[in-house]
Formats: sequence, structure tokens, C-alpha cells
Amino acid sequence: SCCVQVDRVDRLPPSLSTRRIPSTVVGLGGGRYGIFITSKHLQASDPDSPAEELEFSISRPPQFGYLENALTGAYIRGCFTQRDVDQRAVAFVLPADMEVTADSFQFLLTDPAGNTMLPQ
Repeated sequence: SCCVQVDRVDRLPPSLSTRRIPSTVVGLGGGRYGIFITSKHLQASDPDSPAEELEFSISRPPQFGYLENALTGAYIRGCFTQRDVDQRAVAFVLPADMEVTADSFQFLLTDPAGNTMLPQ
């Protein structure tokens, strides 16, 4: 008889090395305004995975505005990656019909092996 013990190589969850509140409103075209969420605001890291493969899964979307991929124009419904953040593709779009001074969303940060950081 032979026993095998399997030790997962990637056991550590990713972490946030930077989390700052973005606030600079810019024109997005078509009369729309938004705030880019860049690597200056959100920077994830993981000892076992490339940062661009780390995924932010939205557990609670913004209450007033919404998240959009600024490169494709598509709504960001479920998740975005650190690569998206690094490419300035993640924008919080302000609602046109109300004066919003603050909003937020929650996310889970996960690496390709499925290790997840606690909700943020």
C-alpha cells in the first residue's frame, strides 16, 4: 500500500496592497460622467498568481450608479480583473437624474486557484 499526500501549492488568498477612494469626475461622452477606478485606487497582489489574473467579484453593486468597462462600453455586472483596473477600463458611471455625492460597492477578491480574500 502507498499513501500520497497532496499539498496545494497555491493556498494563500490574494490581498489588497492599495485601496483608496477615487473622486475625480470626468466626462465619458454622450453627456455621461463617471469616475475611473485605476491601480492608484485598487491594487491587488498574490504571492502565487500574476496580479492581472486576480478577479474582483461584485457581491453588492453600487446603489445609485453602475460600473462600466470603459473600453467596451459594457456594463460590469459580475466581475472585473486587476488587468481591467490596470488598463483604466473600470469606470463608475454617475446617474444622470440625481445628485450623488457618495456610493459604494462590495467585492470578493479571488485568485485563479479559488483562494478568496474576505469581502471588501
